[in-house]
Amino acid sequence: HLIFLFLVVPLFSYVSSFINAELCKQWYQRRVRGILTIWLSGSYLIFVLTRVLGAEVSYGQTLGVIGYSVIPLIFAVSALPIIGFIPILNVLTKMAGVVWASYSAGSLLVDRELGEKKILLLYPIFLLYVYFFSLSTGV
Repeated sequence: HLIFLFLVVPLFSYVSSFINAELCKQWYQRRVRGILTIWLSGSYLIFVLTRVLGAEVSYGQTLGVIGYSVIPLIFAVSALPIIGFIPILNVLTKMAGVVWASYSAGSLLVDRELGEKKILLLYPIFLLYVYFFSLSTGV
């Protein structure tokens, strides 16, 4: 599972570079490094926040959940060239991808023991995926 996990986030980097027609080797390497850095550091911040709120999770679990939940963003980025010329569909696709990724990560990380503190964790997860998406689309 760990090998597949380390393929999902670089796949997201590749798809976002390919869709944006920016396959220059240096640009691609910078983008991959940036997305991997954001993934590792963002997952660590989510891990620390989850532990502070009282949930029992490991950093590996958080890293895996955040990484696997990037898959909806891959679908959204791949769909943008097809429907990107219609502005409302463009915005709805971006929003759907980020909400889907945030919901899937939040539902796997947040359990019943957090109770009312759930929103305190969902909001930073949402912001992390917004940042991932802004890195992929350049907006």
